[in-house]
Amino acid sequence: MYSFLKNSKTVLLMSIMLISMYSCKKNDNQPVPTPQRGTIHEKGTPAGEAVTAKIGPAGGTLTTTDGRMKLNVPAGAVTKETDFIIQPVTNTLPGSPGNAYRLLPEGQTFTKPVTLTFHYNNNDLEGTAAQVLFLAFQSADGIWRCMPQTALDEAAHTLTVNTTHFSDWAPFAEFWLNVDKHELKPKGSTTVDISSPFLLEPLVKGDPMEIADTHAEDNPKNIKNWQIFQAGKLTVESNNKRALYTAPDQIPPHNPVQVTVEIYNFIPPGYVRPGATGKAILMSNIYIVDETYFIAEVDGIPYNLSGILYTMEDGRLVINGNLSAGSNIMLVTIGTNTGFYPFATEENGGTGIAVYNGGPGIGYVHEYTPCESDAIASPGGISIQKKEKSGDVEYVEGSFNATVYKEEGLCPHLVVRQKNIKGSFRVIRRVE
Repeated sequence: MYSFLKNSKTVLLMSIMLISMYSCKKNDNQPVPTPQRGTIHEKGTPAGEAVTAKIGPAGGTLTTTDGRMKLNVPAGAVTKETDFIIQPVTNTLPGSPGNAYRLLPEGQTFTKPVTLTFHYNNNDLEGTAAQVLFLAFQSADGIWRCMPQTALDEAAHTLTVNTTHFSDWAPFAEFWLNVDKHELKPKGSTTVDISSPFLLEPLVKGDPMEIADTHAEDNPKNIKNWQIFQAGKLTVESNNKRALYTAPDQIPPHNPVQVTVEIYNFIPPGYVRPGATGKAILMSNIYIVDETYFIAEVDGIPYNLSGILYTMEDGRLVINGNLSAGSNIMLVTIGTNTGFYPFATEENGGTGIAVYNGGPGIGYVHEYTPCESDAIASPGGISIQKKEKSGDVEYVEGSFNATVYKEEGLCPHLVVRQKNIKGSFRVIRRVE
């Protein structure tokens, strides 16, 4: 009897183990369930200077101070003179590579569609591609919705849609490369995979598509041709969904390394998208670095800065590096602790300063002052992520992202030029 019970228990345990193993295997192979509704997000808060214009039945245009969003109101869209406003707001849309903008009066409708044009830049394309960029808006229910009919002009770097209502608008990337570590020491490694939000089919064909939570792209038929450029080794998983990049034994002469992959079938069936081809090449940069480094991108062009100087003085942290002869980037935080330092003006109480010097007479800073207005600070800031001390030296690690400005001329003919800079650093100084 005991032997029978013992054998029965053994068979039962083996059965449970087999069922468990089969269930795990089955679950691993199953795709992530598609949500029923889009994800609700908080509304953004004001994050810059609003622009206004009175536009009547004859039509008109309005452009943000950063030049990124333009509104064109055709003749006959409104029946009386109306105050149009574009207010930059914090962006709550996952997968969005740029700023968000609130078009006011919110809920305003038009007898003819108005045209929205967003200008993207090279920084917006880190990890993604212009072909998979769309415009999206946030409805009153808090759900962001993608406009598959967004027209793409890669030569002009623009995304354009027609709409008959106002709300919050932002650019949206349908796919992007998710790189675990963008800075590696020689022989280091990082995983690279592809992320994408769910786009839900609307009840009425042709309507905007609700955007739900992000997931890893799980259709290997849509993924082709993983590649690396410069140096190192790329090992692609058998399912083609993920790759492992391993850095070379030494820092390569050409830095950064670029990882690319092709994406197909991203235009929803039944939609026509002007300017799109149905093929996109996602690209992300990986830097191979020393124990210390200062790396940056200026309008999408990468640099390894030299002559790095890191000091602390008068309660400020100062980092400076040379881009080339006569050009440099300087970062200052008013405070020396870890944390985020938003860019400062005299009025806003910010605690970050960024200066880009592109050569003699080519100086850009993190703020500008429009005519008859207070100074406007760049969005973004400086993040001090880690501070550590080893013996008589201290290391500081962090990143930055900024739009920097150069004012030319005087009001009312003031011209404000801008550049986009971003990067990361690990710097060292000797301490007493």
